[in-house]
Amino acid sequence: VTIRNYVDYFKSVDLISTLPVYSGLKMGSTKHPKIYFSDVGMKNALAGVLDAPLHETEKGLLAETTAFDHIKRLAYKLNAASEGKIFCYCGEKGEVDFILDLPRQKTKLAIEVKFRRSIKDLDGIKEFMQEKKAEVGLVLTEGTLEKRGEIVLIPLWLFLLMC
Repeated sequence: VTIRNYVDYFKSVDLISTLPVYSGLKMGSTKHPKIYFSDVGMKNALAGVLDAPLHETEKGLLAETTAFDHIKRLAYKLNAASEGKIFCYCGEKGEVDFILDLPRQKTKLAIEVKFRRSIKDLDGIKEFMQEKKAEVGLVLTEGTLEKRGEIVLIPLWLFLLMC
């Protein structure tokens, strides 16, 4: 039994989801996918942090997992299927947490989670948007609401309510 077998089993019972890496030439690549727990409570129980105070890094990971779960639902609503429509991006200047492929709208939406008060580094999302000629990008934040060029910074809670 290999790790891949466990990953496939956990996916089949909806305990985890995997997010392939956007390779640029085609969707998906040979790089290892990101793995997200489908249930944040299960993730916290396995990590032993049910009652422990959360550090800033853990809050960011929790926000990213929550955003992924919501983006899966959004992708299903917009594409009538979620499988194969969400990816992550790793470029030379940085990464983008989620690339939502929207074939009906003939575009890709870059979504980055930066769950902190001060948002400075947007190099990864800028690189993707320039390279793929994406018209707009979203950065999900702890509380910032502003527009920086074609990138919209929006609090995670507001994104969850709107979409």
